Amino acid sequence: MSDLLFSNQTSNGNSSVIVVPPRRPNKSEKYTVIVFGTFDGCTVKLQASADNSTFVDIPSASWTSATVVNLEMHVPFIRANLSSAGASTSVSLYIS
Repeated sequence: MSDLLFSNQTSNGNSSVIVVPPRRPNKSEKYTVIVFGTFDGCTVKLQASADNSTFVDIPSASWTSATVVNLEMHVPFIRANLSSAGASTSVSLYIS
């Protein structure tokens, strides 16, 4: 799985949802997340859902500056959320 959830996102909102294919039942998967761009006060975070309806913030997956992180999780649906966008916000988020 390799997805660009935000590409130069300039306003508050949610990305499209990634449907995570089941690879190993009941096992966590490892992901690399790259967040970059001009933040101008915004917060970018990943959210997860078990039913593709109710999304919750993933602990330790919230950023206010560029970063590269490795995360381990077991969820069927993932999306990104951007909040508090400033006038010059332009942020991208890639997950693989």
